[in-house]
Order: sequence, then structure tokens, then C-alpha cells
Amino acid sequence: VIPAMEEFFFTGYAGGINPSNVAEILNKIETSSWNTDNRPYYIDMESGVRKKDWFDMRLCEQIIKNIDTYFKDKSMEQL
Repeated sequence: VIPAMEEFFFTGYAGGINPSNVAEILNKIETSSWNTDNRPYYIDMESGVRKKDWFDMRLCEQIIKNIDTYFKDKSMEQL
């Protein structure tokens, strides 16, 4: 369950977000019933971009690719 955004604060989401599930999380946020005005938000992936407690740029690159694909697919659906 994705909790509603705070009305007066910039809201973010965290907790287990990683390359394999980032598109699913974005979809849940974007399609939540309370998200009718498409307010901006952020996602926090502190542990989702680490391997053996080390920051991993390859995981960051995969996150970016997966987010890009998610939004490209979403824009194609709207055509």
C-alpha cells in the first residue's frame, strides 16, 4: 500500500526500492487513487543501490534505465 502524499510537504517513498521493482513502485504511486493532481515526489533507494554495503553505479544505471522505460511506456499508452 502506498500512503497518501502530505498536502503541504514534498513527499518521498522508501523501503526496498531497487532496480527489479522500481517500475512497479512508480506505477503504484502514479495510479494511487489520491494522486489525482500528479504532485511531484521522490524515491529513496539507499540500500537498493548497494552491493555488500558498497554504492554500486551499475545498479544506479539500471534504476535510471528502468525508470526511463517506465515513463516511455506510460507515454505510449496515452497515445
